[in-house]
Amino acid sequence: MTNVAVTSTPNPIPLGVYVRGATDDELKRGHDAVLAFFEQHNCTAEQVATGAFAWEGYLVGEDIDVTDDDERFAQLWAEAPIVAAKAICEGWENPAPRAALGLGYSKAALADIVDGDHEGELLPPPDLIPAPDGDAYVQPVQPGDDAGRASVVGAGHS
Repeated sequence: MTNVAVTSTPNPIPLGVYVRGATDDELKRGHDAVLAFFEQHNCTAEQVATGAFAWEGYLVGEDIDVTDDDERFAQLWAEAPIVAAKAICEGWENPAPRAALGLGYSKAALADIVDGDHEGELLPPPDLIPAPDGDAYVQPVQPGDDAGRASVVGAGHS
C-alpha cells in the first residue's frame, strides 16, 4: 500500500515538459507555451491527454466510443511537443524537434524516461495517480521519503 498525505490545492494535474540540456527557465517557457496553445484551442491539458488516450485506444481496436473532440484533442496532443520544443529551444544551434510531455509526470521522471536505459520496458506510472475517490490525484510517497512530501491535488480535499 502506498502512503500518502493529503493537502488541498486548486491546481490541475501537472504537465511535465522535458528536453535534454534545457535549463529550468527554458523548460518553463516550453510549459507555458503548451498551456497557452491548449488555451488558444479552448481546452486543458487534461482534456487533451484524455482525448488522445481514448483515440489511441480506439485506433488499436479497443471498444471505446470516441468523439470528435477526442479526435481533435489527439491532434493537439501530437502537436504539443513541437510547440514546447520550439519555445524551449529558441536560439539553440541544434534545437530538439520535440519535447517530452507527460500529464502527471515531473521533470525528473520525464528525464529518467528520456535519458535512462529503459529499452523494452514499460514506462513507469506517472508521479500522480487517481485517488480512490476520483476527485483528486495522489502523489505516492517513495521509499525513504517522509509522508509529508506526498500530496493530493484536486478539489474537495482539506
